[in-house]
Amino acid sequence: MWDLITTASSAVNGFVVFLSNLMGLGFKAILVAIAFVALGLLFARMKGGVGKKSGPKLGLFQYHTDTRYDPSTAITSRVKAGALAFDPADFGVEIPQALRSSKKPVALLRFDGNPTAAGRRQFARLVDEVVINKDKFAACAVVASSPGGTVTGYGHMYMQMKRLRDAGIYLIVLIDEYAASGGYLMSLPANVIVAPPLSVVGSIGVVQEFLNFHDLLKTLGVRPMTLTAGKFKRTLSPTGEVTPEAEAKVKEELAVMHRQFIALVKQWRPQIDAEKVCTGEHWSAQEAFDLKLGLVDAIESPEGYLLALNQDSDIIELSAKSDPFERGLLRFVTGAIDLIISRVAHFANRRVM
Repeated sequence: MWDLITTASSAVNGFVVFLSNLMGLGFKAILVAIAFVALGLLFARMKGGVGKKSGPKLGLFQYHTDTRYDPSTAITSRVKAGALAFDPADFGVEIPQALRSSKKPVALLRFDGNPTAAGRRQFARLVDEVVINKDKFAACAVVASSPGGTVTGYGHMYMQMKRLRDAGIYLIVLIDEYAASGGYLMSLPANVIVAPPLSVVGSIGVVQEFLNFHDLLKTLGVRPMTLTAGKFKRTLSPTGEVTPEAEAKVKEELAVMHRQFIALVKQWRPQIDAEKVCTGEHWSAQEAFDLKLGLVDAIESPEGYLLALNQDSDIIELSAKSDPFERGLLRFVTGAIDLIISRVAHFANRRVM
């Protein structure tokens, strides 16, 4: 009986060991497979994505591989003659006959701005595409919305719009909700600015604001210290003392930026009375149009204007291709890969004393 128990116990132990070894091999195989998949994804991402890259197939030259040329997202069908009457003159602005009679398509870009103009670099890449294909487009329409933001960010956006105008491209800005402050600055190079009646325009001014905790910190027994080389290296800061000299210097710097803003307004839209309009005030587009302030040229929604424009011209929307590595499970996997690479790079470059 004991021999039988011993034999059975040995058999069970052997089976357990076999399963353990099998599971060990299986786990190792899974780890190896995951490693190969991760390396494959990393290689594909470094190469710019999965699959063969192809051009827009619209008779246009594609400069950036991550640009998407899409005629299907815009209106592609013509309204039958007599069904609806579309006359560009109804919009209060005359579309040049050369544009109406052109057989070339209109490029469509979109920019939804935030305080830092975060999408400016991608927008610049789309501008590259339009500029390179400038002889193949009749015009460029930009649907834009921004309440403004940093001087540097929207200065960059202004330059992208100026690039379009300097290339000889007829530029139409279609305001969605806002074109205020920096949002209006970037719109200045447009040949025509169109806005819905209740959108916000104007706010041509410069502002800097923050909380100053200097007196509070001194009350708490904390001595704020800022060491600089250069009289005005640091003027006003959240913890520094607010002196009349520092406050005057900051106001002077803001005034310089404001004068530059006003100079650009006068350059691109000489019909604007700068003394009356460049005060930091904002208006609804309808009010600005009715008062003839010169901030907008026509009252209409972007969709309505594009519909009318599309009766004579095809519209091709340019956008950034979505990154397949930023969706679903792939986002988690590539995020983990990025973290590992950053950690390895950190330790490889760390200096030890």
